Parts: sequence; structure tokens; C-alpha cells
Amino acid sequence: MDVIQTDRLVLRNFRLGDASDLFAYLHEPGAPCFLSLKLDDLNAAEKEAEERSKSDEHIAVCLRSSDK
Repeated sequence: MDVIQTDRLVLRNFRLGDASDLFAYLHEPGAPCFLSLKLDDLNAAEKEAEERSKSDEHIAVCLRSSDK
């Protein structure tokens, strides 16, 4: 996909380097709708980030200032 940028956000494909941020977000999901996506450890997050990076099915929404 083409990267989309606004004043505050960047929408882009996932990257392998997103694993630690993905783990921080999904190791203890705060909303019930994300419970099925729970990640148990960083290794699981690395695998998930790799899978998400292979297609446009999942899009990373990041703050432009930090890319997180």
C-alpha cells in the first residue's frame, strides 16, 4: 500500500520492527474485542508482525512524531 500521512498520523504496512510495539499493545488487550488477538510473548509478536507485514490486510496506524 502507499503510505498515507496526515499532520499527526502515518498509515502504513506493518514492519518486522513493529513487534515490540505490537506486543505492548496486545499483551494485555484493554478492550474485549482484542482478546482473541492477545500475544503471550515477544516471540509471538515477532511472528505476528511478520505475518501482518506480508499484506495490506492489516495497517499500522502510527503517530507521525514517533512512528509508534
